[in-house]
Amino acid sequence: MTQPFYLTNNLDTIDTTARYELGKTITIPGSLWADFCPAALASGEDDPGDAVLVYGINDEASASINQGEVAMIDTADYARGNFKRSTGVIAPQRVPGVYQWSTALAAGEYAWFLQKGVGVGDSNGSVTAGAQITTTSAGQITDVSSNEWAAIGVAHAAGGSSGDLPRCFFDCRGG
Repeated sequence: MTQPFYLTNNLDTIDTTARYELGKTITIPGSLWADFCPAALASGEDDPGDAVLVYGINDEASASINQGEVAMIDTADYARGNFKRSTGVIAPQRVPGVYQWSTALAAGEYAWFLQKGVGVGDSNGSVTAGAQITTTSAGQITDVSSNEWAAIGVAHAAGGSSGDLPRCFFDCRGG
């Protein structure tokens, strides 16, 4: 019997050449997602729920994507799996996922992004526990104030300082 995909691959590996089809999605059972992304766990929790990941390239010419930063579909070509760091409030349909790994993803490198499930987001300093969250400049997240249509998830913890990585549930729909 063949082992599931996620048991035979390191999901946090950064690739310099594509190993999978861009835009490919996989679902990781929650108990295993906790092993790949320990930050997804709340205190005393052992299963944060299933996670859906999407594979893409950092198609930005000069900027890295860091842990917790939100990716958007590259609007230069709208090609499937071509991502770059978000640049402002972006409709959820243009947000493929949130980068979860501690090693920065340089321009031209490939990796898995959290599309749906619990992980961390890079706070702009205005993230309130329980609030709907949206994208802001430089790939960060912030509380939704007036653009409810742009919500990409809910914060499970506060991010009171810029660069905090609060635990959040994400529901991104782009790819």
